[in-house]
Amino acid sequence: MGRPPLPVGTHGRIDFHHATSGRTRARARIRDIDGVLRPVTRWGGTEDEAVALLRSALRSRACAGDHEISGETKVAAAIQTWLVDIDQSELAVSTRQLYRAAARLYLVPTLGSLRLTELTVAVIERALASIQSARGPQPARAARRALSSLCHYAVRHAALPANPVRDTRPIACPRKRVRALSAGEAVDLLTRLRRDPTAVRQDLPDFVEFMLGTGVRIGEAAAVREAVIDLGTATVHINATVVRVNGAGLQIQPRTKTFGSERILRLPPHLVRMLKRRHANRRPRGPGGVIFASPAGLIRDPSNTQADLRQALDRIGYPWVSSHIFRKTVASRLDDERYGIRHIADQLGHARPSTTLNYYLGRRAITAIDFTDALEPLLAGRRK
Repeated sequence: MGRPPLPVGTHGRIDFHHATSGRTRARARIRDIDGVLRPVTRWGGTEDEAVALLRSALRSRACAGDHEISGETKVAAAIQTWLVDIDQSELAVSTRQLYRAAARLYLVPTLGSLRLTELTVAVIERALASIQSARGPQPARAARRALSSLCHYAVRHAALPANPVRDTRPIACPRKRVRALSAGEAVDLLTRLRRDPTAVRQDLPDFVEFMLGTGVRIGEAAAVREAVIDLGTATVHINATVVRVNGAGLQIQPRTKTFGSERILRLPPHLVRMLKRRHANRRPRGPGGVIFASPAGLIRDPSNTQADLRQALDRIGYPWVSSHIFRKTVASRLDDERYGIRHIADQLGHARPSTTLNYYLGRRAITAIDFTDALEPLLAGRRK
């Protein structure tokens, strides 16, 4: 029997040739992706130098994928082909824009001159640490997320053997404790908003009421259209969100933040009455039939709405409240009413209940469940 062939991407024994000039040649044969054995040669001043250069060349050769990207490709150049790839993917517009911004602001300045094969765990951790030191933990997390996507793209094209970002330490972002509105505070907040002339002109009271009655994200509320509301069954189909696309302006993205976020929600009777009132008063619809258009009759910009809402909440005496607290309020209210975590996650549009638990409920300061009957037997036997 003959000797079995080398696995694709591996090389055989390294041999040397010492020239009269004093330089050393290191050579090995590698089995390329097409199965053909080809020699690879590198020269160096010493055997160690020649071997180091040869091994680097062999690694790059083993990782050589298509003509667009290889292990020798500079990170800055690889980013350009990766961005083209994600633009053709099914990623949400907001995610693609996040990756582009992170690449431009963080990855190119810190890692752009390196080759892909030089992206080791240690190198990446130093780069992320420098970003965190200069910009803070959130930008560092965005950079790590974008870099992981880039390295995954390189692995798919055989330019890297594995994604080194996976072995780096996660970047912790301290979360400040946020409390939810009580039922009384929610009613009071809406009452004060309806008495604020500027908030009324900006159509904020009904918009906030819709968020408090459903728990939807601000972009999802801005994308609610007449076609997705069924007042007969008192339901709304959350299947879109408003995003700003670079160079194209505001658009209704025909999908939610994540694929798991699409859902059909029941509308509380108060919201049904509010929507009927808006229809009876002939409130103008925005482009595509959006219910909550901007004051100018256009698609409502979530960022501008956040700013308007921030000023309104400050004016009416609720400076600690943000639109995020409306979602937390819905989660807390459903939890108080003993609904399961899966049901609460479905209401908020979370594919994983752990997201709801970690970010919207967490450990409650005072449990709403009476466990005394269950715990009493543990203690009753101690008394004679």
